[in-house]
Amino acid sequence: MRIAVTSDIHFHPPWRERIARLASMLRAMQPDLMILAGDVGEPLSLFEQGLETFASVSENRAVIGGNHDLWNRTGQTSSQQLWESLLPQVASQLGYQWLEYNNLIMGPVGVCGTIGWYDYSGRHPEIDLDEDSYEELKASISNDGRFIDWPWTDREFAARVGGEFEKRLDALQQSPEIETIVAVTHVPLFRRALRTYDLPQEAIANAYYANLPLGKTVMKYDKVRAIFSGHVHVERQYTVERTEGNPIYAFNVPSDYGAPAALIWDVDSGEATAVRAFATGTLSAPE
Repeated sequence: MRIAVTSDIHFHPPWRERIARLASMLRAMQPDLMILAGDVGEPLSLFEQGLETFASVSENRAVIGGNHDLWNRTGQTSSQQLWESLLPQVASQLGYQWLEYNNLIMGPVGVCGTIGWYDYSGRHPEIDLDEDSYEELKASISNDGRFIDWPWTDREFAARVGGEFEKRLDALQQSPEIETIVAVTHVPLFRRALRTYDLPQEAIANAYYANLPLGKTVMKYDKVRAIFSGHVHVERQYTVERTEGNPIYAFNVPSDYGAPAALIWDVDSGEATAVRAFATGTLSAPE
């Protein structure tokens, strides 16, 4: 079984050709499952176009939301509306499993996903700021602080989606039919996934790029064999060792603005292959 995972395509009209080329390349590889791990496109119309572009890659397909997908820059749809109804509705209409609600099961393989919101646990240990300070500083560091208008704090939302994710993981772990769990998150769950910097103060934004307690949660389930994440826009492939049992293969999808990419993972061999529409060509984020 082969699973294609992309993330952070940030569907944007000037990048349409590049994104369509990636979808065409993946379609030619005939994966058994296509997963989009968030930051598909915003506003909602571009989220829909992003899903449409990858709909022909596989008849089995799933998606989770990313932070950009929840931005309300137009004032037409609140972040809460997008999260609770609009994004899952569009996904369902286009034949995608919305992984935030339900696991996807293909024979002995179960796929469990969540946006996995950040809770400031990724903050640099040498930066002397507490969690409340990161909450107060957010709008000056991350556009999420300007364009997400739901009523929850980051820590409240992270705890909410994390708890629901754990219930779905536990259901797969307890199922005798499931041999392998593949976890998919938008926000990474391990510090090794984050960008590295020469100076601690340069790493201040990492507080908004990880949920490390959720990584510890995933480690408890020995059927979890791989985890795929996005959000960081840097390629990472590494193993997370356990005190008992097999390690977890961990991957960051290597997409960046204007440089869409994906990973094809072979469940049987554990090997992942990067697929890039363009070897180079990273562009600035759309305003």
